Amino acid sequence: MATISKNFTFTADTVIKAAEHNANFDTIFNDYNGNITTANLSATAGIVDTQLAQITTASKVAAAAVVGTPWAEGIIVSGLDIATYASAAASVSVNPGVALHGTTQIKTTAVTALTLDTAGNYFDGSQPDYSSKGWNYVGVDSAGTPKLLADNAPDVASYTTDGSQGDTTAGSTFIYFWDSGNTKHWRVIGAIWCYEDGGVIKAAAGRLQQGNLIILDVPETVTTTVSASAWTDGSTRAKGLCDTFIPAISTLGIFGLISTHAGGNAAGVWIRPNGTTWSVEPADGAYSIAGDGSSNQKFCFTDSSQKINLQTHVSDTAVRITVQGYVMNIR
Repeated sequence: MATISKNFTFTADTVIKAAEHNANFDTIFNDYNGNITTANLSATAGIVDTQLAQITTASKVAAAAVVGTPWAEGIIVSGLDIATYASAAASVSVNPGVALHGTTQIKTTAVTALTLDTAGNYFDGSQPDYSSKGWNYVGVDSAGTPKLLADNAPDVASYTTDGSQGDTTAGSTFIYFWDSGNTKHWRVIGAIWCYEDGGVIKAAAGRLQQGNLIILDVPETVTTTVSASAWTDGSTRAKGLCDTFIPAISTLGIFGLISTHAGGNAAGVWIRPNGTTWSVEPADGAYSIAGDGSSNQKFCFTDSSQKINLQTHVSDTAVRITVQGYVMNIR
């Protein structure tokens, strides 16, 4: 009930009627016994936690009130990864998980299968064209529903409400795709390299995922010859362009390196982040001995265009670079 008022006021030398007297007390009695509302609680009441029952209702407390913002916004607590799939797979599955979408708590408890060639599995209900290979991103909305996002990479770092785009500051780590047509955000959780086989969309390369680590089912290989006196510029696949193997949600690749010198001697090959000033020193190189089939694995940062630089220290060196996986920066 609301705040109460005294029904009757008595003055000196007047007869107090029982009904009026009881009405005053009944007002207090009826309000107090099970009907007290916040209107009758002082803002400084200071109710201690030992007088409060444990909150057990799901989503009763806003995530922002528990963990604060903005550092926890969009965090994936567990799961919500793309299940292992093989090359030429016609569908992928999103595993259940727990996350904050903005500051909304979401929890899914079942695996969701997404057929790549079904328009209804795309965020806008429109099936894209993959006659030329390309990335197909995957995201979940604030209800925890997974959808395919086509080639829409994340473009928002954080947001307050679905009605407005949010933070697009350059240099931020973007984790949401802003669906302006439906004024909603999709929390991006991964990406699939897709192509069309007889007009049917399929996954071009299988992969395994553990958290933010992606390992390709079959490594993608580029064979080339690079200079012994200058770094490549990353302008083509043969010169270190890896955008067809590593999506925009990663800038850390896992590379396998094999080099073979025409003269049969040991030949070193170096990789470095595009545009850096690393020197060519044996200690920095990954070596293999010509003819023995040995190789080395290296992690290397890429730039925002997924470029790395390559160089050898012996002329006429054939270099084979395999992209074995990558580390996502969105989890």
